[in-house]
Amino acid sequence: EKDQEMIKKKEEEILKFKAEIQALQEASKAAEMSREEMKKQREEIEKSRRAALIDNGLSFDEIREELKIDENAPYILNISDDPTMTGCLIMHLRQGENKIGALQESNIVIKGVGIQDSHCILTCENYDKMTITPLGKSRTLVNGNYLS
Repeated sequence: EKDQEMIKKKEEEILKFKAEIQALQEASKAAEMSREEMKKQREEIEKSRRAALIDNGLSFDEIREELKIDENAPYILNISDDPTMTGCLIMHLRQGENKIGALQESNIVIKGVGIQDSHCILTCENYDKMTITPLGKSRTLVNGNYLS
């Protein structure tokens, strides 16, 4: 009789563990679907954002034309791990020195982690020669390579 009770108890425990395993598998499956849904949603948002920019007459070429910016003028374009954020900011550079940093008196104000008050100077000569001068202990990179 004790053996029967013990067997019944163990069977109940096994059923309980099976139910827990099934619940975990379902939760894992739901999380995976959520990730895929989030990815699709991000892609749809990016597509909608690009379409809205074009529909509203804000294509890159139209901005240049409207603001009378030379098509050869250099510019800075933001890049992000998040594709919906890449290309959201375009900062055209003027001839001569372009001071970049977090201070309001900078020509191009950028705030964020790692951006110094006076971060660097981009010197633009005739739209065909660019010089980057890091300032202080700023972390300045070009194509992923540190400048010193």
